[in-house]
Amino acid sequence: MLNWAFIRALLKIASNEWGSLKNAPPPRQSRIKWLTKEQAHALIDNAVDYLKPVITFALATGLRRSNILELEWSQVDLARKVAWINPDQSKNFRAISVSLNDTACQIIHDQMGRHSQYVFVREKKLKGITDMIPMRTDTNKAFKSAMRKAGIEGFRFHDLRHTWASWLIQSGVPLSALQEMGGWERLNGMLIYPLHTCKSTVKISMGYSGFMSQIWHARKLYKMKLTVTPCFNWWVVQDSNL
Repeated sequence: MLNWAFIRALLKIASNEWGSLKNAPPPRQSRIKWLTKEQAHALIDNAVDYLKPVITFALATGLRRSNILELEWSQVDLARKVAWINPDQSKNFRAISVSLNDTACQIIHDQMGRHSQYVFVREKKLKGITDMIPMRTDTNKAFKSAMRKAGIEGFRFHDLRHTWASWLIQSGVPLSALQEMGGWERLNGMLIYPLHTCKSTVKISMGYSGFMSQIWHARKLYKMKLTVTPCFNWWVVQDSNL
């Protein structure tokens, strides 16, 4: 099956970065899909206090918003630095093990004692009494306010997951490992990540036949001159004209 997301991303690289394609199709969207480290810090700094740890935890783990806000203490083991998402809470209906780095562990540690069931809660005052309540997963008001103050446009909370994945790819994490870490069922939907985070060289970890099929279509449909070089478990794609 032809992966159009792969082809579109490859065309964008060829036109904007390699300069080897004169008539690239217009981009489907200009919305920001991932943040730089500077933008992420600005977003956190401009968020309300109860949202700061949620955003930081999302960037540290790549978890979806519902998985973060519905995370319970029974799903966390700080001694082993791991959390887990139950099958009925995941998009693919399978359990996901989440490795917690130092940042994620510190965030969870800071939430201790705030609520008996949920890890992330917020304060709510009612008739002069302050109580801790779970956060709603369907509200974006506070997040949009933080974006506006940070000067970020066209970004969604779910794009924090894209940001997490992009940062890992830029640091050299193979897609096969990222697939397991992020709980993706298939690699197909992940091919966009290395293409929008690299410059003149694209590294993709996937099956040879499936990958070469995408390259063949790119060469045939758009007359792109691409070279493909195996490198351990990566396929390195470069413009032959460079």
